[in-house]
Amino acid sequence: MTAELAARFESLSFTPTQWRVMASLWNDDGQTQKEISQKTAIDPATLTVMLKRMEERGLVTRRRDPANNRLQRVYLVDARPAEIQRVRETISAHIAAVNAVATEGFDDSERAVLIRLLTRARTNLEPSAEHPQSHNEPKGDIA
Repeated sequence: MTAELAARFESLSFTPTQWRVMASLWNDDGQTQKEISQKTAIDPATLTVMLKRMEERGLVTRRRDPANNRLQRVYLVDARPAEIQRVRETISAHIAAVNAVATEGFDDSERAVLIRLLTRARTNLEPSAEHPQSHNEPKGDIA
């Protein structure tokens, strides 16, 4: 699915990874780079380079947090709302199309089960306070 999205996003000069950053900001604008990194599972060094490119393109801006000067917060650029809205709508349409192809022939209950299981799998892979170590250890009988 990621490869299909990458091919579709190419016409927008966008990558699926950049989309994850944009989606995170659409849901919660003004996050720190650390928060974005954690929510999107993008390596902090990679994210820094990506944000620089996105800033040069006029999609995001980074500003110091007024309450804590050590933190930088990332915001969607308000100066180009039409461009941001166009990208958002186009990306959403591509995602919907890829999801439709990937789940062709599934009924509503099968789609719901798939989403539930994938969400649970993603949650299992997220670091937590209870299990901060690597997730490389096998669980149960799954190899």
